[in-house]
Amino acid sequence: MRIHTGVKPYICSFCDRQFAQMASFKLHERTHTGERPFSCAVCKKTFTNNGYLKIHMRVHTGEKPYLCEICKRTFRESGQLKRHMRIHTGVKPYKCKVCNKQIGNLTKHMRVHSDSKQFNCNFCDKQFSINSNLKLHLRVHGDKAFCQTNCNSQLSQSGLKRHKCELENK
Repeated sequence: MRIHTGVKPYICSFCDRQFAQMASFKLHERTHTGERPFSCAVCKKTFTNNGYLKIHMRVHTGEKPYLCEICKRTFRESGQLKRHMRIHTGVKPYKCKVCNKQIGNLTKHMRVHSDSKQFNCNFCDKQFSINSNLKLHLRVHGDKAFCQTNCNSQLSQSGLKRHKCELENK
């Protein structure tokens, strides 16, 4: 009933944020205390609530209950499927405050603007801030890439870029 009345009697002693539900309040306070009372029996990783532990267990069981109806790829979490769907829909809900680009995954995009380049090419000295950029780069060392349209052309990375430009200009 408190949800409808707006009454929030539970107040965080760390930041004064207010909550209508005791459970939400307790979960929030764990962000300040660092308490993680739920532990994975397999790898001992700890979590702030049982729901996060249940989702984590899918890493060990291999369960991926969320299916993309378009490409049939499966995911462990609903949020992963939601993010994935942006590939098919083209929706880019975020705007980067650094470069003003519309972005589908802002967290991943922000690595472009950081100096941290944690993904290293084993064939040359190039480093990348995003793993998918490293994977694209690796193709210059010999692998061929398939065109993602319906034409099924097999091209080098530079050839693939040129091919895409030609398709877009038609």
